[in-house]
Amino acid sequence: MSATVTASARLQAAKSLLKTLPLSLFFWPLVCAALIAGIWLLTSVRITNERAIAEADIFNEASAYSKAYAEQLDRTISQIEQLTLSLQYQWMKNAAAVSLEEQLLYGIFPRTGKIYVSILDKSSRAVTSTLPGPPLEAGKTEYFRFHRTYSDSRLRVDTALIEGKRAGTPILRFTRRLDHEDGTFSGVVVVGIEPNYLASFNDENSLGPRDFISIRHENGTLFVSEKGKDIRGRGQVHVAPPDFRTVYGISRIAGSAFKDKEARIFAWQKQKNYPLYSYAGLAESSHLAMHLQTARNYRSIATISSIALFLFCAFGMFLSLRLARRKIQAEKVRRTFNLAIDAAREGFYMVRPLYGDSGKLIDFVVEDCNERGAELVGISKEGLIGLPVSRMPLKELRDHSFGILSKAMQDGFYEEEISLPPKSNGYVPWLYRRCIRSDDGGIAVIVRNISETKRHERMLLSMANTDSLTDLPNRHWLLDSLPSALKKAQETNSLLAILFIDLDGFKDINDSLGHSAGDKLLKAVALRLKSLLRPNDYVVRLGGDEFTVIVTDVASYAEIAQVALRINQSFVLPFQVSAHHGVINASIGIGVYPHDGASTEELLQKADIAMYAAKEERKGTFRFYDDQLFDRLTSRLKKEDELAKAISDDQFVIYYQPRVHACSGELAGLEALVRWNHPERGIVPPDEFIPLAESTGAIISIGATVIEKVCAQLAQWQASGVAVVPVSVNISARQFNTGGIDRLIASLLEQHRLRPELLEVELTESTMMNESSDIASQVATINAMGIRMHVDDFGTGYSSLARLQEFNLHVLKIDRAFTSRLGQSKSGEVLFKSIVSMGKALSMRITAEGVETAEQLRVLQALGCDEIQGYFISRPLPAAEILPLIQKRFLFETRAYSVNA
Repeated sequence: MSATVTASARLQAAKSLLKTLPLSLFFWPLVCAALIAGIWLLTSVRITNERAIAEADIFNEASAYSKAYAEQLDRTISQIEQLTLSLQYQWMKNAAAVSLEEQLLYGIFPRTGKIYVSILDKSSRAVTSTLPGPPLEAGKTEYFRFHRTYSDSRLRVDTALIEGKRAGTPILRFTRRLDHEDGTFSGVVVVGIEPNYLASFNDENSLGPRDFISIRHENGTLFVSEKGKDIRGRGQVHVAPPDFRTVYGISRIAGSAFKDKEARIFAWQKQKNYPLYSYAGLAESSHLAMHLQTARNYRSIATISSIALFLFCAFGMFLSLRLARRKIQAEKVRRTFNLAIDAAREGFYMVRPLYGDSGKLIDFVVEDCNERGAELVGISKEGLIGLPVSRMPLKELRDHSFGILSKAMQDGFYEEEISLPPKSNGYVPWLYRRCIRSDDGGIAVIVRNISETKRHERMLLSMANTDSLTDLPNRHWLLDSLPSALKKAQETNSLLAILFIDLDGFKDINDSLGHSAGDKLLKAVALRLKSLLRPNDYVVRLGGDEFTVIVTDVASYAEIAQVALRINQSFVLPFQVSAHHGVINASIGIGVYPHDGASTEELLQKADIAMYAAKEERKGTFRFYDDQLFDRLTSRLKKEDELAKAISDDQFVIYYQPRVHACSGELAGLEALVRWNHPERGIVPPDEFIPLAESTGAIISIGATVIEKVCAQLAQWQASGVAVVPVSVNISARQFNTGGIDRLIASLLEQHRLRPELLEVELTESTMMNESSDIASQVATINAMGIRMHVDDFGTGYSSLARLQEFNLHVLKIDRAFTSRLGQSKSGEVLFKSIVSMGKALSMRITAEGVETAEQLRVLQALGCDEIQGYFISRPLPAAEILPLIQKRFLFETRAYSVNA
């Protein structure tokens, strides 16, 4: 009976096993075939895409070589043209008395073996030359006949190379017509250069073995040999001269067009003012060699992967057969377990330790896992279960696993982040792994793909180091990277320069055309700056319109100055901003390591100081830092701090200078003059702090304080019964530009209950010439209050009669520069009289400033001047000392006291 039951059970188990076989057996080959097909499809797509990228790179590189060579050639020919223009000028001005031999002897003319210069007179005889030997006759040459026939004074390029008899080498000739001062033909200046002089190219060493660069005349004549590392000698690589159909262009030329049958990417560029084409040819096979090797590697990897998948499939089918019975037995338990963990995003594994015969821990084996865990390892779940850790397919996990699992066995817990190389199977860049020991001695391992988190971290790091508008490195990158650059400069014993660049005129464009145009301009500036620098130099945008250029590995200040000069010169060309051309300059300050400092902060600070010095001297220039700049800045900052403290501590006092009638000496009014009562220096005259106050904007606060103090003093005198006279206060153009001066005066008059006629306003000619409607409105409002308006220091600015009429002014104060000439010459009196006549014609009272002598007073009385002001009457005095003069009223008799004061 028992035997029958056992046989029945075995039969049932066999039937269950057979039910599982079809799915397992067919699953593996289908998946394997799909994966192999996917691998080859992806390999083909990737090879195709990378070839397209490689070909695009060759086009871009060929175009860059062509443009760079064209720019270099243009600079060389421009130097030749400048040389011929200089000789043309010397020939005409010195009546044909020019000696190239003498210039060569004294070093005035360049001494080189590749450029030769001769001057031919109108009879074609070489009268002077840098070449040795007897002079040659050139009467029958094409260029001489051309210049003798046509009055075209432009630089002419020969259409072919000629064998220079005295130079002993083929040369290319550049010629220019020479004229007498009356315009008649006088001769020809001839500059012959060896072709290699034009062939020199800065990036020549970066050309490939089969690449070339060259120069041709527009008629196809080859001037400079097409040369690369494996292309030598004269002659040409082309089977026939290339056909330049356009001014510039780029195309792929088949190998049949070249003698070496090598297909090339061909880029050309015509010189703007000369019949010359510069071009570059990059060998397609050389530049695609790396891609072809990469394609072979991809195919090898695809082949190995296909074989591995095939073997893996066979092994999986074998395991399926072996584990079918175990699956049937554990199906119910595993199904429940899988429902809990298979949907999880983390990979989950249960591993147990394996011990050797001696009881020593030798390995770990995977007891269970979820689908995500198997996916991260790169094999199936079934293939992973029962697999020892030492045989894991993912090498990066296998190499570390035994050590960290052992540590987890010992400590009970371990976690880490793992970075996997790109060629890892089932590539996942970053994994997080956590190991926890269970009570029964097993270890639970959780693995999570944290690649997205790490990608975000890298993206945030890139954003932190890159300016979002211009894609240049930003201040954060500069502060982070500059220390290593300084260390390298120290190790190589070289100089490192920081060029601090501020854009002059950017604010005007930004304000007038809008922020969008300003952003476009900043992008254009960034591109232009990058195009001017070497590969090992950097452009950084600090913010706003401030940029920094880091120039590394330089040996002298002359090299640094050349970079700064190149930047300044590049800004001569306007920038295209929308439909407008924006013209800006670049003020550059330069700090140099190690002379100006050894730290990032020191160099940036000193470059910034030098930039402000350059901006103050003349915008659009550069300036190296020196210690005098620092001392000047420190002194200025100290004065600004003292001025700010003076405003906050109310250290300003008001002095008053009388203004009297010219004939009677009767007091007509006072002018309020501000003085700084410094706690240590005493009274500081206005010419020492007013310019600083104007430049910093402190004049606005100081001006308001003056008006307030004057109004308070008038109110005090009035309350004391003093017969007060009008007091005039000076208001700067900056106060008017800020606005609200009319409202301030109105409120102070109301606050102190003063009549408007007691306060008068003096404004400068620069204020009157401002076209702002707001300033005109403020002046009109002040006029409407009944306050008299003075023009101060007339004759030192650029005022016009129209503006004098428009502003409806009452008093014309003639500057002391005109008063000082009275009594010395008739011309001084005539000029003064004309100003008086003009003022009278406009119904204005005339006040002469700076009256210091009785003779000046006599002349002024004769000229009909209304009022005078100056040391002849009285120096400016504080309120307490001016009071006796107010009470005295008639001041001529007090002049001795006034002068001695």
